[in-house]
Amino acid sequence: MHVIRVGMEATGKGYWESVGVKNAVIIDIGGYIGDTAMLFANRGASRVYMFEPSKKYYDMACINLAPYSNIVTFNQAVGHRNGFGILSGSLMGKTLTSGKGEPVSIRAFNDLVDEILTRENCIDIVKMDCEDAERQIIEESNPRIFERIHSFWIEMHGSQDQNASLVEYLKELGYDLVYQSPHFFLKHNFPDLGSRWVFAGLGTPVKAPNLHLTREHR
Repeated sequence: MHVIRVGMEATGKGYWESVGVKNAVIIDIGGYIGDTAMLFANRGASRVYMFEPSKKYYDMACINLAPYSNIVTFNQAVGHRNGFGILSGSLMGKTLTSGKGEPVSIRAFNDLVDEILTRENCIDIVKMDCEDAERQIIEESNPRIFERIHSFWIEMHGSQDQNASLVEYLKELGYDLVYQSPHFFLKHNFPDLGSRWVFAGLGTPVKAPNLHLTREHR
């Protein structure tokens, strides 16, 4: 499964390389088996906070990430409020549902950001790959927390109108869309799959293929 995922990400033409991570504080939402957290750490991230709700994948991540003292792992889903939910699905696409599945703890995005900021000066990157929970997390979080989050890497799901609405909301919060990379690998057969997006703001340097942008906080 790790090989499959890396193959899919590689088709994004540099998605994971699009923002420099050296010395960055990163929240990795949807950490799977720790592959992206490991990538961030190997490329010089200061600290990575990884959230993965599936116990099976979380246990695998703990084994994979054992050598890394700068990666903190949580066996939790991230949502717009604290609580519990049911996780279902197959392979990497597990999502929260009201049906049958694995009981999981849900951590409110507001709370985890506040807690991390008590230990860190800022949050440089939030990577979200949370299977259609991204809109509710962002749109129902307190706007004040975004003042100290420099950039987002998001896999968006849903309709074009839904994604466009979230893009506009992030722009209202002071972010710019600086890079979009579709799933080239699966685009023909699965046109409704999410796309990779990078939003940057608050003066964060952004490095993408043929792109280097910075922007002052509005």
